[in-house]
Amino acid sequence: MGGRCSVSWNAMAQAYSQAGHLEEARDVFDCTPQRDCVSWNILIVAYSEHGYLEESYALFNLMPAWNGISWNIMATTYALRGHIQESKRIFNSIPSRSLVLWNSMVAAHTQRDHLLEAKALFEKMSGWDVVSWTTMIQGYSESGNLEEAKGLFDRMPGRNDVPWNAMIGMYSSSGAVGDARAIFDRMPAHEVLAWSAILTAYAQSGDLESATRIFDSTPLHDAVSWSAIISAHCHKGRIHDAVFLFRCLNLEGIQPDEVSFTSILHACSHAGMLREAWSGFTSMVADFGLAALHDHYSCIVDVLGRTGRLAEAEELVQTMPFLPNSVEWTSLLGACKVHGDLGRAARCASFANGLGATHSSSYMLLSSAYTTTSPQG
Repeated sequence: MGGRCSVSWNAMAQAYSQAGHLEEARDVFDCTPQRDCVSWNILIVAYSEHGYLEESYALFNLMPAWNGISWNIMATTYALRGHIQESKRIFNSIPSRSLVLWNSMVAAHTQRDHLLEAKALFEKMSGWDVVSWTTMIQGYSESGNLEEAKGLFDRMPGRNDVPWNAMIGMYSSSGAVGDARAIFDRMPAHEVLAWSAILTAYAQSGDLESATRIFDSTPLHDAVSWSAIISAHCHKGRIHDAVFLFRCLNLEGIQPDEVSFTSILHACSHAGMLREAWSGFTSMVADFGLAALHDHYSCIVDVLGRTGRLAEAEELVQTMPFLPNSVEWTSLLGACKVHGDLGRAARCASFANGLGATHSSSYMLLSSAYTTTSPQG
């Protein structure tokens, strides 16, 4: 690579770093004839992201000069890793702190749920932008601190959609649907995310009538709103309506996401609708290019068991591309009890117990299976 500029060397180091090849990235760094701040920062970030804080800090101290990015990387990395005192020490050493750095530090502390430290930093700032306010509001929202989030929200000037939606989501998660609706009604304008957020609030609360009314009023549906209304019907046992809505989603040209498939597979599973469940499961990959998640496989195991396809259910548990957990084996054990397959029930109980199911729960099911199928004397 002789004669190439630092940009080429940095690009090589960056490529190795992003691929997780830290030794190769370090080799490129060591061979770089003239390193600039970008060269150093690339390797510092690589070490930091892979948890090598000592190596990252050692490189930082070897730098001939630091720029704002270098300081930002080190201070926020220590905060994100939970090393609060070290993060403070580095932060306090920074000669000139930009608004971006302040926001990064606040965000790092909220992500670690260190809200007292985040609030202290926030209050020390000489000025705030939308990112500053939104970061703190989201931090409080995600940790369930409703009063603190509401207080900051009311103080915030020039709100954009993000804090409004964060507040709706916060009230929704806490079950305060009325407060979520009050926030929604106060919004100056409603974008797709806002409609989806309030729809999700009603769906999660089990208020199918209100959820349907919001869905019908929504000017533009996205995958989130479709998933929410499908889930609302599933939770109310309206399985055939949920399946119909899922088909409508496809006809609308909306790409369903993993959440949509989880809702519909759970619904079909509990209703014993094997054909519909299997069709949805295979459609994920064949039609939409989605990878089936562990939860999707669990739904198919459950519906196979419910419909008496015990051998196929056991085969799927043993061959799926995930390590089976006690949930699948206990589900299959329950199906074996219902269908009187004692030999398979014993195997399932053994596997379930070995994978974390309590001894009493798995073997009580097994004992119940023997009692149910044994002839009465």
